[in-house]
Amino acid sequence: MHLQRNTEILWQYYIDVSLYNLAVSILVSLYTHPFWGMLIYGTFGYLIALGCYQYFQGVTYVFYCNWGWTKSRLIFRLWIFNFLLLLFIAVIYLGIAWLI
Repeated sequence: MHLQRNTEILWQYYIDVSLYNLAVSILVSLYTHPFWGMLIYGTFGYLIALGCYQYFQGVTYVFYCNWGWTKSRLIFRLWIFNFLLLLFIAVIYLGIAWLI
């Protein structure tokens, strides 16, 4: 039960941070090209999202710490997941672009 709850907590953190990241990426996509939005989502947007999360919801790190997640472990795991997600989406996007 404890491992399942830790996984749920990690996903909750991912969703919380990704909402900020998604907002930044969509704004970039609207003013530039969707490719740049995807690139921002996987790289620099994550840093901006972490800053926004720290500013608006930084107190909730105490909750994650109580469940055994340090701030650096949360950030590292989510950065790896975002990078892998970026690669997956980029392959799909480039595949579709190549077909068109």
